[in-house]
Amino acid sequence: MKRLLLPLLILLPFTAQAACPVPGAEITVRREDPEPTLAAAPMLALRTQMADAQGAHGQHLGVTSSRVEWRTELSARYLRQPNGTVCAVPDRIAIELVHVEHAIRIAEEIPRDGCLWREVLAHERRHVAVNSATLRETEQAVGRAVRHWSRSAVARAANAEAATAVLQASLRRAVEPSLAAMRRARARGHGRIDSPAEYDRLARICPAEQRLLPPMR
Repeated sequence: MKRLLLPLLILLPFTAQAACPVPGAEITVRREDPEPTLAAAPMLALRTQMADAQGAHGQHLGVTSSRVEWRTELSARYLRQPNGTVCAVPDRIAIELVHVEHAIRIAEEIPRDGCLWREVLAHERRHVAVNSATLRETEQAVGRAVRHWSRSAVARAANAEAATAVLQASLRRAVEPSLAAMRRARARGHGRIDSPAEYDRLARICPAEQRLLPPMR
């Protein structure tokens, strides 16, 4: 009996390994975070943009907008199984986190380069810093998540195209928690900046230029 069991102990692991390629993927994660654009806009437009923002205070003299997209390229290695289906594992994964929109807009009613304009710009630059810091942290978090995912990611499907689609959907599920964490961190960071005390400060400084602003409605 021992002679019969020994070949089985050797063959079973070999058969399991032969069903799918050996895991191991080349992974790159990078971010693209250009400097934000700077433009002027009517106060009414800024107020409308922020009308539904939670925790908004006072009149809006400036707004920073940000939108991040993630782009991925995934290739896979396959082995055809005895029943005609394929088993696939990730071979190469490239992910880009791209700041597709990052813009500061300051009320056009404020004289450019004046006292109030500089204060509003400094305030909006704090929002930019939060956006950039959270994007940098997310790049690292996504890298960790993808490396962890790739060590056990396997897809079995009728053909190579279907197996790749299964891997792509699984990758999205692995990455999404890091993106959700970025959104929460941004909300906390922006909330700390946009405090009632900060809006009160911006409403009092540079009084000569404050008098040039249209009244709130």
